Amino acid sequence: MSRLAKLVVLVAALGLVVAGCNSVPSAAAGRSYKNPKNHFALDAPADWEQREDAPGFKVLLLAPKVGEEPQATVDVMVLPAAGMSDMAEYLALSRKAVSAYKEYKELQAKVVQHANGREAALIECEHERFGPKVRMKQYAMLCGGKQFIITASVPTDLADKLMPQADKILDSFYVW
Repeated sequence: MSRLAKLVVLVAALGLVVAGCNSVPSAAAGRSYKNPKNHFALDAPADWEQREDAPGFKVLLLAPKVGEEPQATVDVMVLPAAGMSDMAEYLALSRKAVSAYKEYKELQAKVVQHANGREAALIECEHERFGPKVRMKQYAMLCGGKQFIITASVPTDLADKLMPQADKILDSFYVW
């Protein structure tokens, strides 16, 4: 094979590898929201507003407003994992951080198997960090040298109504 032919084959193969990095795996293809650049997907209810690249988040989902109450939200952050690989250690550090929130009440904190099959740190609590009391449920996963953190925050007086919707979003979260 000539040098030119080898170069063409090499460039084509490299192009396939690069294209594959941003392709959506079949397991995520059915999700309603996909972010191939950041390697995650989830199912977002049609009536929830989607804001991409909101400050600090890769996506922010806002539930429809109920009267004057603050909205329920689900947000996704993708950050470098900074050498972190042990979920028990990750959970301990996360618990320490969120326990400083005003009026913090832990409901559960443990390492679990997420619905997507990945090991995850789960924290569920109530707090008043940003104003009115909210129920927060958060999963954090490590994949490909990154932290994937998905958090639902629902005003506590609306938790019975809105947390089931938020739980469906959390459970649909898929990373690759």
